[in-house]
Amino acid sequence: MSGLDACCSTPPVVANYKAKGETIKIGDRDCYVVGDKSSKRAIIYIYDIFGYHPNAYQGADILSSKGFRVFIPDFFNGNPLVPSDLGNKTRLMNLIKERVDWNDVVLPNLNKVREYLQEKENITKVGVLGFCWGAKMATLALNDETKFYQSAALIHPSFPSIEDFENAQGPICLLPSKDEGPMKDMYQKLESKEFYDKCFYHYFDDMPHGFCAARGDWENSDIERLRACEALGFCAEFFNKTVTV
Repeated sequence: MSGLDACCSTPPVVANYKAKGETIKIGDRDCYVVGDKSSKRAIIYIYDIFGYHPNAYQGADILSSKGFRVFIPDFFNGNPLVPSDLGNKTRLMNLIKERVDWNDVVLPNLNKVREYLQEKENITKVGVLGFCWGAKMATLALNDETKFYQSAALIHPSFPSIEDFENAQGPICLLPSKDEGPMKDMYQKLESKEFYDKCFYHYFDDMPHGFCAARGDWENSDIERLRACEALGFCAEFFNKTVTV
């Protein structure tokens, strides 16, 4: 099974986590924000296809405890995918494209978050973390030649491309699951980059696609909770080295 196949077939878990942060408006979209307001380092957290799932809040809260301001823009604008959208790969891809197209939706809203960070919080040191489809968006953000985004972490990424890695303007942390496979061919494209020594790779060959997002049963599975915390820990270490003031 590929990551996309798993994405198409596996519904989110039911979770009851209570978020610690607050929801603000940036432009006309909600944005969940958590972390010390004095921090000058931020992570933009791009959730998976199920949007503001409790696991997304919990993951952001965990990263905020490591010294970052964490922002989860609501790219789906209150209309994430739901279990009834699953089952047909072509339809799923069309729904994602329709609701969170890079040029029409994600980039304009990322730019609004960027303006907010610069103007309202005086933050210019930013990393991007993406899950599933969001990992693709994180690589596209990192391809920005202005190098505003210093690095990107990708957890069980869906539909990445070799070009995303070839065009990277900063370090990448790549954490594929067993459903995506090792993805070593893509990671090797970073070897010629001057920042390669700051990149990080770990293959979660025992975990399914979505284990660190809305499909992870963190309340009932000790293994999935511990492995998700391990993945988020890798991201925290990576961002501590690459999102620097």
